[in-house]
Amino acid sequence: MKKLSITWNTVLAYLSGVLLVFVLFRLSRLRKKPESSPVSTGIPIFPSPVKSDVNYEDYFSWLRLKENVTYFAKRDGQDKNGNPLFSIGMGHQIQIPGEEYLLNRTISENEVRQLFKKDIEKVVQDVNSVVRVPLNANQKLALVSIRYNVGPGGFRSGNLLSTLNSGNYAGAAAIIQNFIVTSDGGRFNLGLQNRRRSEQALFLKPV
Repeated sequence: MKKLSITWNTVLAYLSGVLLVFVLFRLSRLRKKPESSPVSTGIPIFPSPVKSDVNYEDYFSWLRLKENVTYFAKRDGQDKNGNPLFSIGMGHQIQIPGEEYLLNRTISENEVRQLFKKDIEKVVQDVNSVVRVPLNANQKLALVSIRYNVGPGGFRSGNLLSTLNSGNYAGAAAIIQNFIVTSDGGRFNLGLQNRRRSEQALFLKPV
């Protein structure tokens, strides 16, 4: 009986040792497993949706082809009181008072960019404040291009904005080509018509 007892105790000690080794092995495997590896469930994992927008370089590249860039001040219409207005760079309207220094000097390419960046931030904010429906990047760029050209009053006038905000994207796209008259007497302008056609095509272009 004593011999059998010794043998049984030896077996128990051996099994305990094997169990301990197994537990330690499993723990080591769990530590090595990357925490970032998702468990496959058969369901695709998609990133959280983010707001689609256009960056500064996209605006600059597009509008550089549409605007007549000037490195010195040029006469650009008049205000409601008949005072002359002047623009410089990519259609930047010189503010009086405050920017008189731009009237009698030639600006650099870097200054063209800096003036444009200041203007485009205001334009984008204005478009964001009045458009109530989702836009993809091409639609946003097209609308910003129109707003940059016609100003806040022109962008809000007519039925482009109201049609778009009703959810009628196709109807809004059709209206874009109607912004083809100048602000000085409503004269037809072929260059403006071509610009509107390109903005219309961009608005309709899938992303």
